[in-house]
Amino acid sequence: MISMILPDYYEFCCRVKLVAGHDALEKIPDLLAERGAKKPLIITDKGVAG
Repeated sequence: MISMILPDYYEFCCRVKLVAGHDALEKIPDLLAERGAKKPLIITDKGVAG
């Protein structure tokens, strides 16, 4: 059993865009350019490599 002490109040707000699917990799450069992204965080797994 894991015991946790939770705070009385917790809030997490994060504006993100999730992109998934077979054509997602092709769309990334355009999506980043549209947003002027300088340091994107891209999370992937070994399944993307094919």
